[in-house]
Amino acid sequence: MQELVKAGCNPWTQGCGAQAFHIAVNMDKNDVFDYFSKLDGFIVDSLIQGSGASAFTLATQFGNVSMMEKLLLLGADINRQTDSGTTALMIASRTGNKDLVKYLLDKGAKKELVDKNGKGCVGYAKDAAKAGGLPDAKRIVKLLTGDGSKSDSKSKSKSKSKKSKKKKTAEPAATPVAAATTNDTVDKVTSSLERMK
Repeated sequence: MQELVKAGCNPWTQGCGAQAFHIAVNMDKNDVFDYFSKLDGFIVDSLIQGSGASAFTLATQFGNVSMMEKLLLLGADINRQTDSGTTALMIASRTGNKDLVKYLLDKGAKKELVDKNGKGCVGYAKDAAKAGGLPDAKRIVKLLTGDGSKSDSKSKSKSKSKKSKKKKTAEPAATPVAAATTNDTVDKVTSSLERMK
């Protein structure tokens, strides 16, 4: 990765809408994240073209609190909205992750924001509760509406054991730096760049 940037590859070029930085967040590659965050031109709230999702939004989708924390320390906007108006709190609410909803609220996420269809985090949580299959969805509705946090402590150990993580997959890599981030193949990408010269 570092060799590609030194060789003149632009790390901020978007391939398939995402920068290599977004792929690093998506795939939980802390070393790559740390490298990008120190480069000139780093913008913590850079967006993925086509969706308007930020790195923080990606980290939220996967419930990656350690990556979210790093992004917040670098100045990420916890309330940034995607092109459709979705926020991190809405994403956490619709996925039924009560601990993540609590984390976002504690960090200052705004409950009153709505997406382009007028739906807010409570609406997303209610939809998740109606759909079923997410044990904490009803508790999230109560948490967001202020209707009770007394029953929350009873389910804490159960919800932690039932948590499921989405499998992390990367977007197709359309730039050399993105390919190196995705596949850990710096040598292969560097040699193909050399052949292109």
